[in-house]
Amino acid sequence: MNSRGDILLVDKDRTEASQYSDVLVKAGHEVVCAFCGKEAIESVQSHPVDVVVSDFVLPDLDGIFLTRSMKNICQDLYVILMGEWPTVEFTKTAMVVGAYDVLSKPVKSERLMNLVDSAVAARHLKLRKADLDQAAGRLGIQARDVVYDEQGLWTATAADGSLEVGISVQGWTASGRMIYVILPDIGTKVRKGDVLFEIISGEGKLGRTDRMRSPIDGTVVVVNEDFNAELVRAVCNPCTGQCWLTPVLKIKQ
Repeated sequence: MNSRGDILLVDKDRTEASQYSDVLVKAGHEVVCAFCGKEAIESVQSHPVDVVVSDFVLPDLDGIFLTRSMKNICQDLYVILMGEWPTVEFTKTAMVVGAYDVLSKPVKSERLMNLVDSAVAARHLKLRKADLDQAAGRLGIQARDVVYDEQGLWTATAADGSLEVGISVQGWTASGRMIYVILPDIGTKVRKGDVLFEIISGEGKLGRTDRMRSPIDGTVVVVNEDFNAELVRAVCNPCTGQCWLTPVLKIKQ
């Protein structure tokens, strides 16, 4: 599985709800159950989730209405419907209104896990892209212009012609490695391949130093003096877009 998701499972049959919930929990997801449409809608309004997995025949409404309601609350929400003998017409209508897929009960555990894993991965990818776009906008660059290298650096040409250089704080902090960064002084001249800055991490008993190397020849003209403070904020609040595109410095050729 690529990542853990927050799942709302909706089923009028509490025994089935428990069985399907157990399958998804064992796959590593967080699962909340609801037993009617109204309860499900209220749950998503108060506690956003990544994926809704629902029976398409509920005591108070059907799967089409539920899907429309969920997509109205959050357009990027993934809805998977399941039930006994879904007709071709119902399936087509469900897909038109925004359902991710329609499954026929009984649903095999592996099939359910694979589909939910796929939906969670797609949802998280959409969220990350939106975060990247917002972060890039704040930096005055286009997310499509950002280039990543094998070190984990990202670079983008700034409006003044200098090269913006940064790292994905989210990627480093998610691994529990990064502690702080040793920054160069403004005016430092570097050649391509020279050590540009150092990342100190807590990996191993004695820690570890990753030396990030300059992608071009040039002079450091701007240094993000607040970088280590931003790192602390990223650890405390890991879901911000800035975590994916945190600038470290600028180099001018």
